[in-house]
Amino acid sequence: MRIFLIVLTFLLPTFAMADTELHAIGVYEGNIRTNGRIHGSEVRVSVDRTENPVILSLGSYEPVRWYIETTQDTRVEDILVHGYRPNKSEVFLNGDPVTPRIIEGTRFVYNQEGVSFRQLVEILGVETGINVLSSFHGSYSATSEPFVVDKIVADKRLRVDHLKDQVQPQAVPDALKPFMDIARQMDAPALSFTYDGFTLTDNGATIQIAPTLDVPDISHPTGAAYDKDGGRMFGVTFGGEGFIYQYDLARQQWSILTSMDNFDAAAMFYDRDTDRLILGAGFGSSGIMIYDLKKGEFTRTRFQVTDLTGYADLYDPGNGPSAELTPIAMSGHLLLMRATTNQQFPDNPLKSRTYLIDLNNGNATLVAYDNGEANAVKE
Repeated sequence: MRIFLIVLTFLLPTFAMADTELHAIGVYEGNIRTNGRIHGSEVRVSVDRTENPVILSLGSYEPVRWYIETTQDTRVEDILVHGYRPNKSEVFLNGDPVTPRIIEGTRFVYNQEGVSFRQLVEILGVETGINVLSSFHGSYSATSEPFVVDKIVADKRLRVDHLKDQVQPQAVPDALKPFMDIARQMDAPALSFTYDGFTLTDNGATIQIAPTLDVPDISHPTGAAYDKDGGRMFGVTFGGEGFIYQYDLARQQWSILTSMDNFDAAAMFYDRDTDRLILGAGFGSSGIMIYDLKKGEFTRTRFQVTDLTGYADLYDPGNGPSAELTPIAMSGHLLLMRATTNQQFPDNPLKSRTYLIDLNNGNATLVAYDNGEANAVKE
């Protein structure tokens, strides 16, 4: 009778009560060796939470057996299993097999940062109605020792909307506020730079300009910028040492402005007021490069993208390229830049983070963010 009641409880599609705790555990693979004995892949979890009912979220890449042991007065209300092949995993609660609730469309995670972790927190919020994890425990490989769930962890990253009290829109100066509107930016002339040269769309008309042998072959183009008043198009590459290409519309002439000297630029912006090109770093470089078109020289502002609030939400740290930072607009020494979800994860909602960068000191402030449609649970 005990097993029957547990299975029925897990099949009910009910939302958690207000005081229910949501604890998540994640691994890539389970443990296969205990005291010299080799066995099937397993993960052990010890739960001691007697104050409130508990929901457990269990995630793994490889199929595992989850062995959950609880103290006498701990009440497990629901168990959710997710990951690469969640239907292949098994769950035992205090020695009894139980039927968990399978959550599809969620990756395994074993650390609490990155695009996959944010996806997990958001989907669990939708599935349970709980907008903050009580704790998260994870490691690449499980050990023979259990994960111990015995307290609530105070960490902003465990909240669905963890940026709500960290964003500072008031920091944006009046001169840059119009550029916060993405729709307005879409109305501007669109310039792309590819292996085939420039493609410019302006006022409904599109022109294409193929490169000539006056410049090196275009290798790994990454950014473009347009000086409409001056009739100049700019493109940047990171292949080899990298170059800034220029096309003069009036002269119909290609040229190279400068070598990038192995600085890998991910995007570029032209500032008409100062006649400068602003280049955001990517692909292993850091900071911002500024090329003064009048002086023909570079200056550089350094900052660590890992210090940008909410930036790690947009990619998978330690596993693949980071999210690109795109310059949007400038006013004096203040620069607006926007980062969007790395397209390595096309099934994730398009998220963005907008930062105000002080080029004098490299300080960065989160001034806006958009979590896409996945953020369905609000605080």
